[in-house]
Parts: sequence; structure tokens; C-alpha cells
Amino acid sequence: MSEVSCDTCGESFEARVLACCPSCLAARWRATERLVREKHDPAADASRFDTYRSILTPRTKAELGEVLKHAARHGRWYRDLDYGMWVHVTREPLERAPGVGIPAGHETAEHALDCLFIAEADSAEEAHVFAADGQRHEAQVRAGVFVPLRGCERPGCENLAVPSDSHCSAHAK
Repeated sequence: MSEVSCDTCGESFEARVLACCPSCLAARWRATERLVREKHDPAADASRFDTYRSILTPRTKAELGEVLKHAARHGRWYRDLDYGMWVHVTREPLERAPGVGIPAGHETAEHALDCLFIAEADSAEEAHVFAADGQRHEAQVRAGVFVPLRGCERPGCENLAVPSDSHCSAHAK
């Protein structure tokens, strides 16, 4: 069982590579009230922050709906063991760097960030988006800080489990 039809919108999706309906996931993220927090907003006054921060590029923020659609279809789910949350990570959404890093005490960007992270990605209320460094993320995966989403526990099923569940969208309880 690989092709699954969404109970909400009817879209069919490949459950071996997508844990849940990408259209519904992107819509849920877009509806999150504080998806872009001030710390990661390119419009925020940079002088107000005295620690390192990542910000989305103005283009990423302006095209966030399209970026989220792309992320929902091409990103990967991980469990962040340091923070105990689900994150969704997409490398270079729409083939561009989604953000930049600003060191502590600086007001301008120092380097590009090539990953779009959606922290608490399974929460309709708390999901929030920011940019991060892909090499650092890969090192954290190798170190076991980020654990990829597992497969469905139903015998014979090869689909990905839904975050916060042990079964895929076809077999979720």
C-alpha cells in the first residue's frame, strides 16, 4: 500500500515518501498565525537582537506559500531529540537559499543558509519556520540529534509513519 488518498481533500500521494497529504500540510502551515517569528523575519530591526539569528530572505518570505508547498512535497521529517519536537527540513526549496545568518552584534548577513526548517511542524498552533545550515543539520543527523521519520509498524507496509504515530496515514489509529 503506497498510494494513499487524503481523507480531507482527496489528493492522492505516495505514502512511501510522504508521511501525510502535502496539500493539507502546506495549508496547515500557511494558516499558522505566527509561522514567521520576529527573530527570523527579514523586516525586523536587526539591532534589537544580540545573539546569532537566521532570517528568511525577503523573497522567501514574500513567496512563502509556494515555498511551503514545495517543502511539503520535497522535505523530510525528523525528530529533534534535543528539543523533543518534530521538524520538517527542506534543502534549497525552489532551488535557492531560503535565508541568511547574522552573527551576534551584527546588523547584516554574513552567510547564506541552504535549508528551510519548520520546527514543531506537526502543530497547527506552534509551527514556525526559519533557515539553517544544511551541513550542520547533516552532522546532527549523523550524531543522532535528528532522527529520520520511521516506517509504518503494520506488517508488510512500506509507508512512512505519520509524525507522532507509529502507523502511516492509511493505518493510523
